[in-house]
Amino acid sequence: MGRTAVVTTAVVAAAAVGGYFYLSNSFETQVQAQIDSFISNPDLKADLTYQSLKVDLLSGTAIVEGITTKDHDNPDATTSTEKVELDIGFSPFSGTATIDGFRVTAAKMDTPQGKISLDSMEVRGEDLVGIIDDFKEEKLTNWPLTLIDVRGLNMEGSPPQNPTQKVLISLDTAHVATNNDQTRVDNLLIDNFVVDVSNQASIAIDRYQINGLDIGWITDMVAMSKAEESEEGADDALIEAAALSLAKTSINYMGIDSFILEGFNFDIPMQGMAISIKEMSVKDLVRPADFVLGGTMKIDAFELKGVQNTSPQAMQILTLADLDTIRLDMASSTQFDDTTGNVTSQMDLKLDKLISLESESSVAGLKPAQMSEKLIAYQRDQMEQTFRAAEEGIPPQQDPFAQIAEALSVYTGYYDGVSVSLGVEDQGLLPRGLKVYSVLSGMPEDQLREQFSMMAIAQAGPLLGEGAPENLAEVIQAFMAPDSQPMRVSVRSLVPMTEEALSGITPQTWHTVFGMEMATAEPTGTPASE
Repeated sequence: MGRTAVVTTAVVAAAAVGGYFYLSNSFETQVQAQIDSFISNPDLKADLTYQSLKVDLLSGTAIVEGITTKDHDNPDATTSTEKVELDIGFSPFSGTATIDGFRVTAAKMDTPQGKISLDSMEVRGEDLVGIIDDFKEEKLTNWPLTLIDVRGLNMEGSPPQNPTQKVLISLDTAHVATNNDQTRVDNLLIDNFVVDVSNQASIAIDRYQINGLDIGWITDMVAMSKAEESEEGADDALIEAAALSLAKTSINYMGIDSFILEGFNFDIPMQGMAISIKEMSVKDLVRPADFVLGGTMKIDAFELKGVQNTSPQAMQILTLADLDTIRLDMASSTQFDDTTGNVTSQMDLKLDKLISLESESSVAGLKPAQMSEKLIAYQRDQMEQTFRAAEEGIPPQQDPFAQIAEALSVYTGYYDGVSVSLGVEDQGLLPRGLKVYSVLSGMPEDQLREQFSMMAIAQAGPLLGEGAPENLAEVIQAFMAPDSQPMRVSVRSLVPMTEEALSGITPQTWHTVFGMEMATAEPTGTPASE
């Protein structure tokens, strides 16, 4: 290597080393300035000290260790934090640094009223200090954070106004992660969350999780809301943008991919009431045209206990009915065939000791794009009316019958036919209801049973008109009998489901558009809870 090359290499190396030390020193100076600015902020209302600060330009991190805090408003409280790691966004050209994330490890607070401990907390978002300033000045226009992660939170203490009351709060995990442009929540998770207020109420959740959730519409809503607060008010463009954004999101099930709630318990011991859910979930969603047209839903063991304790009347009725717990189980599934355009659905719903419902339905030749267009237009118009009425302070005025007719027209014109079949099986509702009504009215149960049967037949016949099935009375009487027979009611379209077909439908002509059948079925003999 020649002398010139050696000198050049040495100069470049020296410049690189010098540049690194210069940038590193500038980086450390900026980080120190950010921390000092935060500590000296009078709005903090606390004395904050730390033992050490370590910065690393290459990794873009700063680690503050041994932090203690003294609150001016609560001088008896002591707070300590083992470590805070900062993710620093550093610009070598301007020499400025921003805090784009932090992670707190092992934080504790002790006060005369109680104590708080936290295993870790991580927050990420571009320029967190700027986000805080925008929040204070009400300048935020969207969700600004890409990550919030809390682990191992425990709180125990008593409120100052009631020092004898004990409050416990614990949380294993709370996690919210969004995509990079903050328009969608990729994952929301709450794991093992408990709040217990002694002798008053407690709530516990084993797991609450949502995968996928659209939040981009918040930007349009905030823009409209801020404009409404100004002297000029929100213009048509802002209202229309917000209505359209929310309409698209709403028919798309808010963009949710799946949802689950497990182990939910809410107890009110002072009133002897409790609500619990073993599992509630939605999954396998199908979106052929940016809206949900298929999926599965499940409710497993939704239980409501202690309703009889709400009033003397409830106590009397539910004691007579021998119902101390109301339990609901439900499962539904909807499939869409993109080749034929057929949609099929099944649903089973059971109220323990009361009734069981089972339904099947199908829609033939559905055109998703046309359905989406029509639903969005209707939802947008409804939301625009609501937004304009709210801005003007005048409730929307509309003929309720015209509103119903308009809503029905939205669900026509993009499929060929429809059929619905509903099975109903009594599992204790009739004998319990007759027993209660007999005690309250003083009439014998057999007489009431016959009276209710005749009333149902007398009202259903004229209501259905010429479309009433010939065996209507027979099926109703079999269902109301002491050995109740399940019944099935089926309705199917007889003509293509066009707007014209439904626009002129009346109680006298409905049977030319739909056909109805009724039949009895064999009892399953399976209690709802099983």
